[in-house]
Amino acid sequence: MKFYKEIYPLASQSFSGNFMSSYADWNSEKPLNYPLDLNPYLQTNGIHTFNREQKLSTNFIKRLLYREDLPRIQEGNHIHEFPYVFIIAGMLVMIIFAFFINKDRKFRSGLVRCLYKPTYFFALVKDQMIISRGYNILLTLSISISSDYFFFSPLFFKRQ
Repeated sequence: MKFYKEIYPLASQSFSGNFMSSYADWNSEKPLNYPLDLNPYLQTNGIHTFNREQKLSTNFIKRLLYREDLPRIQEGNHIHEFPYVFIIAGMLVMIIFAFFINKDRKFRSGLVRCLYKPTYFFALVKDQMIISRGYNILLTLSISISSDYFFFSPLFFKRQ
């Protein structure tokens, strides 16, 4: 409707007639590539429906054609709500991980050694030093959740 409001004065000076495609929706001979109704043959570009019911834009176009005052068009910038789930989940994972690292000294020293010296990790695997299932699951979950948030939060903001 904003487009019609801006283009109608220019189009009415240079063209005679109307700028609407049709008064009501109509059935075509060929199906549409992107149907907007259950019927793929229905052209939905009229200002009335196929059953002659008014669409929302009918009163606006009527006022535009009769050069009456137009109702205010609701416009503005929509501010998306910030997804705090990224921050809360990231902080929660960091707190849980820090708690378990500080709780077990052997786990902390082994993790620090593996980070600074990757060959130590292979020596542990070779010697079959078994890490408990709880710490293994904790480490796996914290790595997967943090990498998911790291890679998918920019994609989420790009989509917004």
